[in-house]
Amino acid sequence: LEAGIHCTMLGAGPDELTADFPYYIERKIKMETGANVVYVQGAELAITTDCDTLNLPDDIDGVDRMVAYGEAVAERVIAIDNDVALAPILNIKMMEVRLDVTNEILTLAAREDVLNPVIVKTEDDYQMITEIGYMELGNSVAIFICPGEFEPALIYGGPESGDASWSGEEWGYEPLKNFTSCENVMVFGLSNDQAGYVLRDNEYHSMFTENEEINVICDTAGSAFVNAFIDLVASTKAAA
Repeated sequence: LEAGIHCTMLGAGPDELTADFPYYIERKIKMETGANVVYVQGAELAITTDCDTLNLPDDIDGVDRMVAYGEAVAERVIAIDNDVALAPILNIKMMEVRLDVTNEILTLAAREDVLNPVIVKTEDDYQMITEIGYMELGNSVAIFICPGEFEPALIYGGPESGDASWSGEEWGYEPLKNFTSCENVMVFGLSNDQAGYVLRDNEYHSMFTENEEINVICDTAGSAFVNAFIDLVASTKAAA
């Protein structure tokens, strides 16, 4: 189960020890169908659960509301009846990516061993070493394996003009879904590394104004990852 929903519905209010809603998704699906479930974080930024679309009762809150949310999502998953058999084809490839580090807070935290990303000193600056991956299932499902949390527009497209961006500059890249021939495109986020938020370069502004920027490696992480993914997809197809 891939979803672009933060697992933060529980919040800081309740004083009960419990898992967040993915556990209750898995529990209900397991009880009703016997199927195994793995919850994978998709492409997202500072978004969280949207209860309004699930018509939850207004008279429940806290843990009860969170459980009801998980079970409501599970019901929607169980109701899906358009199963498609995939051909027995699996292509997967990983690639190392090096990002210039301009976030001084991250650099300091890594230097003091508060965080454990691999950051190396180059001749002129610092770079963080991470990795990306691309997988094809049955030639119909493409999965972008991403470190950190990717802005959905990087994968699926969105406002790109200068007027619609924070910096007023153009974003000169097509969405990554355009570089695969697969009809269905998914994202496995937070894979192998928590490389912060990944924004389009023209959406980066001040590190001290938004939650995303505080956790961004650098202001060019978006283009660096997109270029790497384009090369990776091309090399995966060439090797298939």
